[in-house]
Amino acid sequence: KIGIKFEMDGDGCITHDEFNVGSRQSRVYWRIYNKAVEQRVSGTWNRSEVELKEISVDALLDIAGIYTGLCAYAAQIDPAPPVFLPRLLGRKAVDSIEAKVKWLRNQASASIAKVFHFFNGDIETVLSMIVREDHITNMNLRLDIPPVYQTLLDAKLNTSQCPF
Repeated sequence: KIGIKFEMDGDGCITHDEFNVGSRQSRVYWRIYNKAVEQRVSGTWNRSEVELKEISVDALLDIAGIYTGLCAYAAQIDPAPPVFLPRLLGRKAVDSIEAKVKWLRNQASASIAKVFHFFNGDIETVLSMIVREDHITNMNLRLDIPPVYQTLLDAKLNTSQCPF
């Protein structure tokens, strides 16, 4: 989506000069505008802004590289070697958890609930009976989630270490 907004007043003075690529809902949204017109000062003062949504916080490790990796226009502005936007790993982490939970609900929810009721709601006993010992002790058996997202999800979901 490309948008151009150019306005002049009755005296022929420019009152707005803006070029947009994408939309506010896009993952990458460019806004290039004449800041001098906006501030009502003379001269040339073109400003280029980019909004990035739903990207890894790891992008902050190389801001210039991520910027120049966005497109040829950005590469002309900054000489840094381009680094392309990483995949949406945050969404991947959430999707991975949601997929596992959905599968468990579809396949075993009723059976797990029956075991839960049999042990009078003692969740620790239920989990220790359901999850095999070799799976509990295998510390490499984890969802495919980068550690930074695991930390963020733990904080967001207020999770703690497994009790067994």
